Amino acid sequence: MPELQETSNLPCDTGSSREVLEREFGDKPVDFSLVHDDWNSNQGKFLPHAVAVEKRAEEVRQWLKARPEKEIVIVTHGGFLHYFTGDWSDSARFEGTGWSNTEFRSYQFSDETGDDTSLVETKASRDGRRGTEKPLSKTEQMELRETTNKSWENNGYVQSKV
Repeated sequence: MPELQETSNLPCDTGSSREVLEREFGDKPVDFSLVHDDWNSNQGKFLPHAVAVEKRAEEVRQWLKARPEKEIVIVTHGGFLHYFTGDWSDSARFEGTGWSNTEFRSYQFSDETGDDTSLVETKASRDGRRGTEKPLSKTEQMELRETTNKSWENNGYVQSKV
């Protein structure tokens, strides 16, 4: 799903063209139906700007919430995961993210039946990585998001202007 791409336009965060991907993975059971020709253009909804990334994250959450499956695995990038989950704790732990390589966490929608697509980490997931540490409040998460975005802008991981 192209919307899950990383937040920056750095070469290491810019995907290959659909043609290249089909050549490389065409003999594997990979569904390319969601991969648009311009998915790696860093233009439009794929701009490396915080506002565009937040919109992509919301689009993915809406898409997931509408799915009939109860459990879905998302494989994506650490910087994007902060926007996607709304979880900004430890966002400065590593360069550009608070997620370890291959780290996994479990989230669920805070409101399973309504229109709200906010995610909350499951207790088992949080306890497994943080023990009994109290989670950040929504206000603390928002403040940390702003601080992290400023730092990421300074480092070129995301841009502030659309």
